[in-house]
Amino acid sequence: MKMKDGSQLWTPEACATRIGVGSNLAAKTDNIGTNGSGLMVVNANCDELILDTIWKKPGTRSKKIVRYSQVFNGLDNNGNFRVNEPDFDKPEDHFIEAIRAGGTSVTAFVNWSLFGISDDTKKNAYFTHLRRDMLTIAAETKIYLDYIYERMSANFSHLAPEILINWSETEVRSISDVSPIKVDFKSMMRNLRGVETTGDDAADAAAASEFTMVTTVSKSHTYGSELPWMVYIGIRSNGGKPTKCSIINGVRVPRGTHIDWALDQIAEFIHGKLDKKFVKSTTAVKAILDIGVIARCIDPEFDSQTKTRITDGKKRWGAQTINPTKMKEFYTKFGEEIMEILYNKSSKRKKIVPTHFPAANCGKPGYSCSLFVPEGKSAAGAFKAAIQTDKLPGFTQDTNGSYDIGGVPINALKNCRKSARDGRYYPNDALLKNVKLMGLFHVAGLGDKFGVDFSIDAEFKKLPYKHMVFLVDQDHDGIGKIMPLLIVAIATFWPELAKRPGYLQWLPTPVVRVYKTSTKKAPIKVFYTMHEFDAWNATSASKEAGLKIFYYKGLGGHDERGKSEVSAMFSVPRRPIIVDKCAGGHIDGYYGDDADCRKRYLSANPPTAADLATEMKDSAVTATTLCEMTVGHDLPVTYVLRTFSHDYMLDTLRRAMPDIGSGLTESRAKFLSVIRGIAGETKVTAIVGRAMADMGYAHGDLSASSTVTNMATVGESANTQVPLVIPGGNVGTPVEGYNDPASARYLKVKRNDQLIRALYPICDIALYPHVTEGTDIYEPEWQAAVLPFILMNVYGMPANGWRA
Repeated sequence: MKMKDGSQLWTPEACATRIGVGSNLAAKTDNIGTNGSGLMVVNANCDELILDTIWKKPGTRSKKIVRYSQVFNGLDNNGNFRVNEPDFDKPEDHFIEAIRAGGTSVTAFVNWSLFGISDDTKKNAYFTHLRRDMLTIAAETKIYLDYIYERMSANFSHLAPEILINWSETEVRSISDVSPIKVDFKSMMRNLRGVETTGDDAADAAAASEFTMVTTVSKSHTYGSELPWMVYIGIRSNGGKPTKCSIINGVRVPRGTHIDWALDQIAEFIHGKLDKKFVKSTTAVKAILDIGVIARCIDPEFDSQTKTRITDGKKRWGAQTINPTKMKEFYTKFGEEIMEILYNKSSKRKKIVPTHFPAANCGKPGYSCSLFVPEGKSAAGAFKAAIQTDKLPGFTQDTNGSYDIGGVPINALKNCRKSARDGRYYPNDALLKNVKLMGLFHVAGLGDKFGVDFSIDAEFKKLPYKHMVFLVDQDHDGIGKIMPLLIVAIATFWPELAKRPGYLQWLPTPVVRVYKTSTKKAPIKVFYTMHEFDAWNATSASKEAGLKIFYYKGLGGHDERGKSEVSAMFSVPRRPIIVDKCAGGHIDGYYGDDADCRKRYLSANPPTAADLATEMKDSAVTATTLCEMTVGHDLPVTYVLRTFSHDYMLDTLRRAMPDIGSGLTESRAKFLSVIRGIAGETKVTAIVGRAMADMGYAHGDLSASSTVTNMATVGESANTQVPLVIPGGNVGTPVEGYNDPASARYLKVKRNDQLIRALYPICDIALYPHVTEGTDIYEPEWQAAVLPFILMNVYGMPANGWRA
């Protein structure tokens, strides 16, 4: 191909001459580029020099980009482009020969005075962005030259195929034999995505979560063979706008139908693998995918010789689809990562129940705020009352907030999945739907932080609350179930956060108060653990006359006399929860999927303080400190599980298991004692009320109503075959498995007087030891039925480890 002056355009010497740097291109790089950067191509008529130039005006942030659309003839004295007919006799040596950008250092080609920069640090920053754009232009221009060669081969048959493309490796060769270079399309895309690279392609691909597919889309009427397309996919896990870029026949086409053709197929394939409840459309999938397409089309048409928009329709080149096997390979490799990103985004948008009472300064720099987690409305109300009192200096809403967990949370360890990618745990669909626990995660700043390592100080500082304080009742449900499940949730998803000193804390509530009956003033003794109370109760001080002992299940049990003490309780030192070395195994044992392991735990004798001290010997815990643990002492997770959780699970078994002598469970024994004293038909709600008032029943209205109703339910599939209670209404139908009884406030029952008197003679009652609580006397601890009543009924035990 010859220029107007007869010189050969394609030789290195001719190229060097035209850009004004002498005859030896490789040796003259120091003189290249005084005012900008650009590429040299030729238009279809071979009579103009068309440049693709990156140029920045001095003193401004904007870059001007000229793409194959202007005839370039240098800069005038004002620094503006002259766009007129080129004068090949007066070449300007003002631009970078960017075809060499992929193989040599770009810094030598940059005239920093044009940018107004002298500082080396700023040079490096500008250089990073400049090199990225240069690599992009270098790659697409070489392919464009190849396209020009192909298009013009019929008219210029003497041209040698000096630009070659190896599509499998995306290798692009220079037009010069003197300095051949390679421009890696994947590296170019990584630069566009802003991904750090190390030079190790395999490691970079894994770190950037990227995949390359080589596919064939159609037959070429021009080339007589199938056209390979390379589709590059990268996952954008850190947010931001996805990168979309295609190079079609050497022309860079941002977005457009070529990108959509590939992106639609890949997004549709991925969406078909996901839970539609969380990812409702392919739009969310497309929003996390970076995509690049490098390809050639059949006979593309241009609007004009100076435009770059390809008008060739999809119907001519997209008749076939991307190879499904390649898409399966991509999903197999990155499916879990995609699910984690999309489900995290979905959970972040999930509506949360507004039970958050926020600290005024949560999330603000310089504030160490605490998030209290009360187990219910009563405890949450006590917290708010304490916040609003003036008796607690320093305990204000400025640095203290609360989130009502609303009862027992879901077991996170049974509702998670382990990622093969990083070995960490992520929530499954059931947990993501759980409003209570997900609400806590969002309030604590953890809702979209699954997989984050909070041992990194920078990550921890982003959290709005630096402490999570559990505020639960001092009963089996509170300290034995709700608090351990919350600890398990944090330790499962963010083990490094759980191990941070002081992040997890427990604020013990008063469990026993001792008052003098002669006064209504403050109590003479307050106990926060039963161990402390038992030790005091064994001394002579507890035998003093005129003492009244009050037991408190939780904050809701305090009367008016104790409310001032409830407020004062929030100034009591909290107990930091520490994750000791034994905790992980015990978490799996008590709350994991292995029921056999849990049976072994519960079948063994309860651990003593000495046993626990031996287990936690690496945690500097002794038997003495465990026994004396009170307000302010560290609370090891192993201690929580092996005592609080262990006692709760045994209590659950005990309550579900009928006594072999009486054939009654603990709850049925209580209700039998109540029913003995009621003549005639009585509503179920009245019986429940009597049991709560007179028998110390403390397991909830619904549970109590269900127990009384079941005692009156007789049928082939019912639990009761010999009823101690006779129904006076609908207690359920066999069709529904007796799960459709009338409401307890309408349903009436009465005692089966003859059967009760025969099985449990009234004369025997006084002989049995009775359950006591303080000065209150409840039902017999045990009693013997005249006949083996346990064999006359069916008992289901949905308890821990066993089901009978």
